Amino acid sequence: MSLNAAEAFLKEAAVAIDIARENLDETTAGQAPVSVDSAKYVATEAVIEVTSALFELAGTSSMDERYNLDRHWRNGRIHTLYDPARWKLHRVGNWILNGILPEDF
Repeated sequence: MSLNAAEAFLKEAAVAIDIARENLDETTAGQAPVSVDSAKYVATEAVIEVTSALFELAGTSSMDERYNLDRHWRNGRIHTLYDPARWKLHRVGNWILNGILPEDF
């Protein structure tokens, strides 16, 4: 389910970026990163859920080094930590709750 949500948020972010490119002003320039931040947050949740489900379905033998499946969880987790989702959530919440667009766009 979260994978579908991540895909939907990614499409929404792409549209927001396209709109900003076509009609760049303070609002569109601020709304594009808020959309991207939303997609990043939802994708972070999805990668953790999907990779965890992989091991639940495959069982303990899937952790055998010869399969190297743990790389999927590790790679996904590294991406989630590189640009922390909690900061994305803060920026999105600041927009939704306070109407304040990010200043660092």
